[in-house]
Amino acid sequence: MRRRQALLGMATAIGFSGCVRSSTESNPNERTSEPTEDSPSDDRPESRGPIRGENEVNISVQTTETDSSVEYFPKNDTVRFVGSRSGDSEVSYSTRDFEDWAVMRCASVARDPAIEYVEEELGESVGGSVGDGEVYVNISIELDRNGNITSRPSVEFDELVAVTPRTIQVTYELEDRKRTCEIPVYARQQVVHLE
Repeated sequence: MRRRQALLGMATAIGFSGCVRSSTESNPNERTSEPTEDSPSDDRPESRGPIRGENEVNISVQTTETDSSVEYFPKNDTVRFVGSRSGDSEVSYSTRDFEDWAVMRCASVARDPAIEYVEEELGESVGGSVGDGEVYVNISIELDRNGNITSRPSVEFDELVAVTPRTIQVTYELEDRKRTCEIPVYARQQVVHLE
């Protein structure tokens, strides 16, 4: 049995020898010729960010929960909400501490005002998304399957960072409970490869 394990270990070591390459060696698959019309140039755009917005503008939003399936329980300071649905039917419920719930809802509410403000400042359409208590404002550069740019925003990433609000203040109200959150906003440049 020991002999079999030793032989197996040697076979594994032999099988992998020569497969590891030093980081100082050149890559045999690297392109050495000049780019052609169908191949991407070396100045390919890169995804950048997220970087916190730099604009200290004051944007405040207030919202009251209107979803009737969201319920607040003051006894233990929790919120019950629909955890999953099947079509129009509520399948299961979940609960969360009010503080966690409020931050999540505040971030969702902050997304649209952040996007609208940036679009108005830049005169350019931008995208946006919500993370875990933060908001992202995005510009996208689209590349074809060969890596050539097919669509690019008219603004640079640094301009996006400069006009993106640093925070959006959101006051969220659910029944008798209220929470004000300072939601951080980040700028991102995404590179999208189209097929």
